[in-house]
Amino acid sequence: MGLLQQTNDGSKALASINQVGSITSCSFDPSVVTLTAHSLNKDKCLKWILDSGATNHISSSLSNYVSYNQIHPIPINLPDGAKVNATYIGVIRFNNNFFIKDVLHILNFAYNLISISKLICDHNCEVTFTSDACIIQDVRTKGKIGIADFWGGLYVLRTGLGHEENNTTLICRNVNKNNIWHVRLGHLSNQRLAVMKQQHPCIQYNMNDCCDVCHKSKQKRLPFPESFSHASNVFDLIHTDIWRPCSTASLNGERYFLTIVDDNTRFTWIFLMKSKAETRTHIINFVHYVKT
Repeated sequence: MGLLQQTNDGSKALASINQVGSITSCSFDPSVVTLTAHSLNKDKCLKWILDSGATNHISSSLSNYVSYNQIHPIPINLPDGAKVNATYIGVIRFNNNFFIKDVLHILNFAYNLISISKLICDHNCEVTFTSDACIIQDVRTKGKIGIADFWGGLYVLRTGLGHEENNTTLICRNVNKNNIWHVRLGHLSNQRLAVMKQQHPCIQYNMNDCCDVCHKSKQKRLPFPESFSHASNVFDLIHTDIWRPCSTASLNGERYFLTIVDDNTRFTWIFLMKSKAETRTHIINFVHYVKT
């Protein structure tokens, strides 16, 4: 309570960085805003805390707003039972893609709070918490709206996110935007991208674009040189190979076949098999056949 009532010069700071103060309402009153506040000693007017207990966004300074209007006072409960009034409401913009509206202003309130419930409703976004950060993403496009760092037990919004996005844009400038999802998904084929697009309409791709990386990394090896050597006698040397399972079985249910080629005559034998385990039997029988 001492932290919440301290002045801007910090002369009444009574808690360390890991302490948490909660503001609650004793009785439910829709006209009274209830919220949770946390301690944050450095640059309070610039830091924004993501708060799951706040019903409205709260700002401590009018200098944060890009536009605001005066409203009929809205009472807000403090931990000591006192009430303060919010007399201004407006819009705060963090970057070109991220802004919050209907932000209440409380004079001399030492914290800026972002209501998670209001943020999700206004922006149709999803919020993911991890041990070191909180990611705010658009539900439809999965684009990153904002990110908050875990600091001193709190999730503090990166208000400089716009600058970081510009740096990312410079790094990715050479990436073909038509095939950005092709690159993101590990150079997925157009056929697989078409299947994914049915489930996720945000995925875009261009069938006519050519990916140099795919051509260089997926190119087939050069053909083997043609051989003109022949064994001196029939059955001096034979070549065998097993063809792997076919998706459509034969009339008798075989999905494999074994080929045996005589190096001297190039004569070829083919043995159909239901499983590769039959190979041993066919080889033994073929040796007996040759001897006979």
